[in-house]
Amino acid sequence: MIREQRPRELPQHVKTNRAFRAYIDLLDAADWLRGEMSGQLASFDLTMMQFRVMEAIFREGPQYQQLLSRKFQCSKQNIAAVLAHLQSWGGIRRDRCRLPSELADDVATGIKAGDGEKWQGRWISLVRLTPKGKKLIGHVITMHKKVVKAFMRVLSAREQKTLSRMCRTLRRGDVVKFVKDIRMVDREWFYGTE
Repeated sequence: MIREQRPRELPQHVKTNRAFRAYIDLLDAADWLRGEMSGQLASFDLTMMQFRVMEAIFREGPQYQQLLSRKFQCSKQNIAAVLAHLQSWGGIRRDRCRLPSELADDVATGIKAGDGEKWQGRWISLVRLTPKGKKLIGHVITMHKKVVKAFMRVLSAREQKTLSRMCRTLRRGDVVKFVKDIRMVDREWFYGTE
């Protein structure tokens, strides 16, 4: 009887280097694609962030300014500047409204309130597209999808689906694996090369 040999476990530094190489490749690809797409969006006088904000409002409906800031992981000042530009040419409008009680906890999370302050009933900005903004972003999305498709044709349909699934998995993460790897001491680093 011939016994199958189990593949040997790779050394930690090989796994670390492989993960780091994949990370750098992902950043390089994302930066390259962002540069290509930013050029196309500039022809509509939009930055990538302005496009993403308008696309989110177009797809999901009116959004609270604070939640947009959190969604795009940028400061309140940054999102305010993006919205001010979009508002200046009439693409969006910001309505002041009172925060509904069911959203008070969501908006207040991560925002420091003064002692005894309650978020329910506070004035906040609700951002919505104007008819002019809807018309523009509808046209931009149609054109942008065509350019994205042209760039993505280098990947087969199966590879595109796999890429999407892998990106979602990466964003979701695995806390247990993360903590395990972070806690692991790299023997070569700690004890030096043998």
